[in-house]
Amino acid sequence: MAIKLSNTTLKTLETRGKTYEVYDSKTTGFFIRVYASGKKAYMVEYARKRKETLGRVGIMTLEAARNAAINLIQIAKANGGTIPKSQPNEGQTTLKRFIDEHYEVWMTQHRKNHAKDLSTLKSAFVDLMDIELCKITHKQVDDLRTGWLRSGNKPATVNRKTTALKGLFARAIQWSLITLSPIAKMGDLTVDENKNPRYLSADEESRLYAQLDARESRLRTERASANAWRMQRAIPILADLDQAPFADHLKPMVITLLKTGMRRGELFNLKWKDVYLTDGYLSATDTKNGKSRHIPLHPALQNTLKAWNDGPVPENYVFPGRDGSRMTDVKSAFNKVIQDSKIVDFRLHDLRHTFASNLVMRGVPLNTVRQLLGHKDIKMTLRYAHLSKDNLASAIGLL
Repeated sequence: MAIKLSNTTLKTLETRGKTYEVYDSKTTGFFIRVYASGKKAYMVEYARKRKETLGRVGIMTLEAARNAAINLIQIAKANGGTIPKSQPNEGQTTLKRFIDEHYEVWMTQHRKNHAKDLSTLKSAFVDLMDIELCKITHKQVDDLRTGWLRSGNKPATVNRKTTALKGLFARAIQWSLITLSPIAKMGDLTVDENKNPRYLSADEESRLYAQLDARESRLRTERASANAWRMQRAIPILADLDQAPFADHLKPMVITLLKTGMRRGELFNLKWKDVYLTDGYLSATDTKNGKSRHIPLHPALQNTLKAWNDGPVPENYVFPGRDGSRMTDVKSAFNKVIQDSKIVDFRLHDLRHTFASNLVMRGVPLNTVRQLLGHKDIKMTLRYAHLSKDNLASAIGLL
């Protein structure tokens, strides 16, 4: 397909289920590649079946990309259909080039968490981007790890970054671009897996709910004031929050996390088709380990979800972002409520720990907790074992 590419037509190129290309009718050989991930790249076919990436749409301008395409086509014509290497790294497989031209496309199609892993690679290893894959050394990566630790990164965070790079090198070996990984023998930093997880005490949980209610009241008051201002100026008013069961998404989201132990990503991916209000359970389908799990609905959560959306559309997100798209973050709103609750050292993920801790402290077997949390290995669940005081006391009583 060939159309005249312009800044306007670039915005109309929709993401499809697979990668496709749109050629420019103005400049022969110049085209846009639209990946299934939504990424768009300027490309040029400077000779038969010989293509080159020019840059990313949104970073490089259309005019600059078209001029670069014309320049490469002219160079190729003058050199028998090839582009001579005029710079040391030109044409060589640097880390950046490998990611942009090979690994990102593969990750998008084969890895569920591709966006997060690719972001990690591009931000954590920016100092290595212009180095050839085969010339990156063990010490260079080790120096980066040391710097991360000095800047305050936790060992678990450092390990995740290193693991992302190990996966990249493994793929490059499989594609015969390199023969050895410089960090194949790099061990993980020691992480205390048994460190007591942070969870809400009964008092903290009570304060959290109180601040969520206070926030609801404040949002309703602010909306009423805004609508009064609009009415005076004949401006269309906004929805009346006094008629809504919740002022916005935050309170029902927190209740969902506290009563299911879902991960943040699982919550953001949750759609109404996965919620079975009549049968009393929901399905976490887009999970970290790739295995779906069913979570019974606590009565409070069941009532919350019924009130949150009356007559839900199956394909819609339960907690949508703007324009119905997938929500990506609630950190600012949540952290403000935590601060107002005078709760310290507590993250959104710790609501998951609170769910698990409350179950264990009420005598629920660890394997049942493991199933509800979706842990592959019970070793992760054993972090909560110390909370089961009654079970430990009963064991000592058998002596």
